[in-house]
Amino acid sequence: MVTRVFASLAILVLAVAPIGCSTAGANLVNRVALAGAADGTPAAPPPAAPAPRKEPQDYKLGPGDLIDVGVFEWDTVGQNRVVEVRVSERGAIALPLVGEIEVAGRTIADVRREIESRFVREGLLKTPFVTVGVREYASKRVAVLGAVEEPGMYTLRQNEATFLDVLALAGGVTERAGATAQIIRRSREGEAGQPIEIDLVRLLDEGDLAANPMLRDGDAIHVSPAPDFYVQGYVRTPGPYPLRRPTMVLQGIARAGGLIVRDASPRIALLRRGDGEVLPLDLVAIAEGEAPNLLLRPEDMIEVRQGWVRGLGLELWDAVKSMFYFGWSKPL
Repeated sequence: MVTRVFASLAILVLAVAPIGCSTAGANLVNRVALAGAADGTPAAPPPAAPAPRKEPQDYKLGPGDLIDVGVFEWDTVGQNRVVEVRVSERGAIALPLVGEIEVAGRTIADVRREIESRFVREGLLKTPFVTVGVREYASKRVAVLGAVEEPGMYTLRQNEATFLDVLALAGGVTERAGATAQIIRRSREGEAGQPIEIDLVRLLDEGDLAANPMLRDGDAIHVSPAPDFYVQGYVRTPGPYPLRRPTMVLQGIARAGGLIVRDASPRIALLRRGDGEVLPLDLVAIAEGEAPNLLLRPEDMIEVRQGWVRGLGLELWDAVKSMFYFGWSKPL
């Protein structure tokens, strides 16, 4: 009989417990936090839009490029003979009967005219018809590292390429990307110079193409990962989140999906890991504009605790269950 009374009291406490976190307050916090997140920056930056593919009509050849040279009726009437040649380190190609031709720094059209003039000058053909095409681009290469979808070495198919052009080749930035990237450029003597800083928020989020510099052969791009902040406790998706741009406490909770209304307390703790400070915060007061919505710092942790009434109800229920099961397990 006593056990049943205690069980009934515990059930009554559990029925009332959901309001212990102030359901209305938690709902208010979620509404304000999610609304603020909707007005802010998306959790993941948008990938760079691929640049339209350009036909490299003005592409200037360089060492390592592999080209096809086709000559109509070179050695067989009515036939087109194609020779595959790679540009040497000295920037030249060698063709049968014609000899060596300097091609580095010259366009395909310029090289084609040079080959035609050689055939005429050597008396091989009166009206040569020559085609030149690039089979493999290898002379202009850029490295892309860090928080991108497909890091690696990329070969440029044009004389000049922008930061966004190459970022698109690497699939764009990942959701872990930070607010900046660096271009590491070597001098002619091979020494690394001062890194060129790229503001990714300004370029990708705001679309400011003034922050989209031209790249050179041999450049290396490094997209820095964002530092993390953490949301733990009674939120829908606890865990680490990248701190890519200024983010406030309510936005951080929104990134974690908002509070679990039945369980969470509106009184939380903000742990500043950098200096060991622990700040008690009232989310309802923040949502109502009565307390400041603090900016998060790298490595900060938001700890959302359980509402005290809900916790008390669960403890009473565990105690009653223990008494109930102990009573049934007692030998007769």
